[in-house]
Amino acid sequence: MVDFIAAVGDDLLSQVALKALDDEGLNLDHVKQVSGSNTGVGLVTLCNGDNTIVVYPGANQHLTPDDVDTAAAAVRKADIVMSSLETPLPAIERCFEIARDAKVRTLLNPAPMGHAPLPDSLLGLTDIITPNQTEARALCGVPPTDQQPVLGLLPELRRLGPDLVVVTLGSDGALVVTPDRATPISAIPVSSIDPTGAGDCFNATLAVGIVSRLCPVMASQRAAAAGAMCTKHTGVICGLPNTAQLDAFLAEHPDREST
Repeated sequence: MVDFIAAVGDDLLSQVALKALDDEGLNLDHVKQVSGSNTGVGLVTLCNGDNTIVVYPGANQHLTPDDVDTAAAAVRKADIVMSSLETPLPAIERCFEIARDAKVRTLLNPAPMGHAPLPDSLLGLTDIITPNQTEARALCGVPPTDQQPVLGLLPELRRLGPDLVVVTLGSDGALVVTPDRATPISAIPVSSIDPTGAGDCFNATLAVGIVSRLCPVMASQRAAAAGAMCTKHTGVICGLPNTAQLDAFLAEHPDREST
């Protein structure tokens, strides 16, 4: 069971969102409804297999540390706690504080990320961070237009604070960075239709792999495969593979190993 901490508005879209989440089996006990606010949405445009997303955070911007405190018991009993930056930083930091005190691992997907650096206090509470190439540059204080390969950022990535950094590289796979090693993960070529949700799919699969006690490389291999599968469908939820579908997909590509 996945406990979901978030906020929705009191608009029609909130009912659509809650039903979709409930249909997927999430526990919604800690989703609050904000009166007078709209539910967050994302506007997605597609062009030649690439996408652009404009996010309106809506009610989720009203999530507070107090809201997180009401869900503290769920955080403490979790196998892993994961957040993106679509939630206000004080709420994320409070959630990670509770998790750290309970010795629960934390995973931060730093998206969507602006140009301002993340606070050291949050990075210090983060065990695993999963930036894409642009976000990795921003985390290291490098302009997004910089053409330096991600491998050139290894010293800065290791100094961020998290024990594990997994940089997603789109069709080039991923890079798993630990304190003593950097391991490239090769991608499985697919005919991409819509990459929307692939990053979220990657992160969810990585989290499952970590709590299943897979090593970071193996967990990242599965995550990269799941992300690739997601791009083969239009939309997000319909493209998210379950474990059986992911296992079958990987069985079709037994030669895909880390390099």
